[in-house]
Amino acid sequence: MSHRAPNVCGGSARRTCLDGGASRGFTLLELMISMAILALALGGVYSWFLSTTRAAGVVTTKSELGLSASRALERIAGRLLPAGLDTLFPPHPTAPLGTSSLTFNRSQGFVGGQKTWEAPTTIAFRLAPGELDDGLDNDGNGIVDDGQVVLTVHAGQPDEQEIILCGRVKRYWGTEIANGEDDNGNGLVDEPGLSFELTGDKIIVRLSMQALTFGGKLVTADVETSVRLRN
Repeated sequence: MSHRAPNVCGGSARRTCLDGGASRGFTLLELMISMAILALALGGVYSWFLSTTRAAGVVTTKSELGLSASRALERIAGRLLPAGLDTLFPPHPTAPLGTSSLTFNRSQGFVGGQKTWEAPTTIAFRLAPGELDDGLDNDGNGIVDDGQVVLTVHAGQPDEQEIILCGRVKRYWGTEIANGEDDNGNGLVDEPGLSFELTGDKIIVRLSMQALTFGGKLVTADVETSVRLRN
């Protein structure tokens, strides 16, 4: 006589087995909710990573820009140091106008008891290639009306030579804008991104540079120094 094994999933037990099997899986709704939560978490991580990267980019770009501006200012100061006060052109770049272009002669020492001078040197702001002074970013680098600091050695002579000391120079220094007023309160009106101001026998040099970070944010570095002319 054969014996049949009891059906553990029969009758009410069958419903129990089916219910137990379903509880060990995920419904479509549960999967969708889980995926939504995961997407939110990943989105938060990505947003944090992006904001951190952008913040780091701003700090790095500003640091590099400040270093470039300081180096350019040092080179300008070195050129000005042996300049003759009476050789400056324009002769009196004092407040409230100052100047963005300065020509001068540097002392070469004495010959036969007479002071001798080098051929003229000019340091000036010049708009970058392709840029126009029109309030637009004509050259597409993200900076409006930006320019260069150009050093011209032996200006006007057959052996004249131009050297670009730096680029990315702002059209106006600091918070200054073209409105006929002294916006930043330093005594100069519509002060350009490169400016020279004569006070006594001392020239104050100011330089403002700007750059675009990887995230598209503009950062600025404003530096200044003063040079007491020796001649």
